[in-house]
Amino acid sequence: LEFRRVLFRSPDSRVRVALAARLQGKELLPLISDPEYMVRITAVRKMPTELLPLVRHDPDPEVRAWVARRIDPRALADMAFDTDALVRREVASRIPLHQLSLLAMDSDMLVRFTAAERIAEEELFAFLNDSEAEVRDLARERIAKIPSLAQQLASHDRRPVMVRIHPVASKSEETER
Repeated sequence: LEFRRVLFRSPDSRVRVALAARLQGKELLPLISDPEYMVRITAVRKMPTELLPLVRHDPDPEVRAWVARRIDPRALADMAFDTDALVRREVASRIPLHQLSLLAMDSDMLVRFTAAERIAEEELFAFLNDSEAEVRDLARERIAKIPSLAQQLASHDRRPVMVRIHPVASKSEETER
């Protein structure tokens, strides 16, 4: 036990990574605050899933992405608004279907695309106005496969499109600039 404490404090991160690879369960807890992200990743990869919520706010996005890969899917909603797109992509691939709408307006196109791949067809209408053609096309494709939704899609397509008109500067305004 004393020898393990010495290893926890080793200045060589490779020693601490090797230690994390050998420990199990709650023995890994002291390593979640290690300054070296590789030590924390190694600990997270082996940590029991019930301990992963303790690490979901790690400063390193790679560690948080590993948490998102392994944490109980019911706990992923808390990670849906992570600052890093890598983490949110992992969340989008595992979050329960009924919570995918949390990611419909995400700033990352791959997060929205993954959500559009998995979300229930009835909820795809929100993706029809996406800024990316790939996401819009996927939503349209999936909706079109369901006859009752395809009818709604047809009426959605007939709605007038709102166009934003920008005022044009007059010649006198241009010369003033």
